[in-house]
Amino acid sequence: MTLFLERQREGIALAKAKGIYKGREKGSTESIEDFLSKYKEVIKSLKKGNSIRDTAKICAVSIGTVQKVKNKSKD
Repeated sequence: MTLFLERQREGIALAKAKGIYKGREKGSTESIEDFLSKYKEVIKSLKKGNSIRDTAKICAVSIGTVQKVKNKSKD
């Protein structure tokens, strides 16, 4: 198992050196306004009085996303 992890780390290091493997920038965050602007339909549905589960189905997002939008929009 350790051989596998070692080879994986080597491969990632090589890919980073080539500029292929980048990933998310460390410390990058999305503002609350930017996050909420992506889920306007979710906010509208919640304001209509729909439940979290119904909103998730209507807007085709996960229940966790709806909960996060609900919590962030209260702030």
